[in-house]
Amino acid sequence: MVPQTCELEIKAIVLHRRTHEPSAILQDRTGLRVVTVPVDLAEAGALVIGIEQSESGLPFPEDLVVRLFDKHRFTAEGVYLRPLKHDRFETSLHYRAGRRHHEIRLRPGEGLSLSVRFEVPIYIRMDDLNRCSSCGIPSSLDLFSQDVLLLDSASIRGL
Repeated sequence: MVPQTCELEIKAIVLHRRTHEPSAILQDRTGLRVVTVPVDLAEAGALVIGIEQSESGLPFPEDLVVRLFDKHRFTAEGVYLRPLKHDRFETSLHYRAGRRHHEIRLRPGEGLSLSVRFEVPIYIRMDDLNRCSSCGIPSSLDLFSQDVLLLDSASIRGL
């Protein structure tokens, strides 16, 4: 039996003002469930630049991966998010090379950034989504809180 999945989309990249820890805020298509995925600052920068499609000077590693895929005619199919212990995550990029399907495991921000650049969906297994909520990962986040700064390309360059 194939596990049931849920598609997520990136709603915001935020920085906690006190801890200076960036996170990606993902939401399911119904808008009822939110998953907060911690990323490092460089990954947050790559995500923001990719989402806004702005120029960053030198390319991010994710941009080079896209070029490599184009050159070798690989096709990205989707990114899968998987929770680990202690509010940590990993992602995996699923892609096709000819008729063969492949998967490569990535850090969360790398996988999310590649999903933006390849314009492919982000999936999470339904049982993992349920587990995220029960493991203490916030199911909602007040994006207008004094503790959270919404990141954009201008704020990333200022960090």
